[in-house]
Amino acid sequence: MRTVLITGANRGIGLEFARQCVGRGDRVFVACRRPEAATELGELARGADGRCEVVPLDLASADSIAAAAGAVAKRVECLDLLINNAGTLASERGLASLNAEAMLDVFRVNVVGTLAMTRACWPMLRRAGRPVCMSLTSRIGVLRPGAAGPGGGYSYALTKAALHRAIPLLAGDLKGDNIVVVGIDPGWVETDMTRMPDTGNRYQLSPAESVGGMLAVADRLTIADTGGLWRWNGQPCRWYPPEETPEERQLKP
Repeated sequence: MRTVLITGANRGIGLEFARQCVGRGDRVFVACRRPEAATELGELARGADGRCEVVPLDLASADSIAAAAGAVAKRVECLDLLINNAGTLASERGLASLNAEAMLDVFRVNVVGTLAMTRACWPMLRRAGRPVCMSLTSRIGVLRPGAAGPGGGYSYALTKAALHRAIPLLAGDLKGDNIVVVGIDPGWVETDMTRMPDTGNRYQLSPAESVGGMLAVADRLTIADTGGLWRWNGQPCRWYPPEETPEERQLKP
């Protein structure tokens, strides 16, 4: 039985992660901001024969992160899989509607909160036999030149780009503890977050398809894969800029 912690598990992809992990016999901790309002998650936990527990978590709060990790640590010694799924977005639609405070809130959750949660779970991960830290990314945050489209959701795109850059840095910090760190793109999945009028409902995947694929990827990862970016179907993502030139290498401090 593996021990799994899923953030943002109250709906959408996070809730589907919870369903599938419980369904395959894992010991699951599911974290969300308002457990009292997470009706489906509560029902899942009550029907899981004690293998699923709901933990309050607000990634914008350092105290909440510490409390959530502490609550899990009181129940289990090690953590086999940390799924950093929780995220938020702002409502801007272009530069004219940009709101600095709203953007900072998105960065606080999507980037700082994800890293802080990983750090809080680090002691539990290092005690596992084959620990994996998997953070959900998005192709909207590609770092490849020329990949940008018209200005739109600045906050969400920039946080995902920052997370892409953070993955190899995080992997370097945790490799000594044999912790596999990857980012994974869930694909264009129909969820409450993506179900907006201007998307045209061009969904390619159901939550069940996406999550099933991502869990299959997590199951086969080894330390040789750490620092990488993957798609939900196991294909590697090539979202970074081209390899640096010899001239650029010489400019490094």
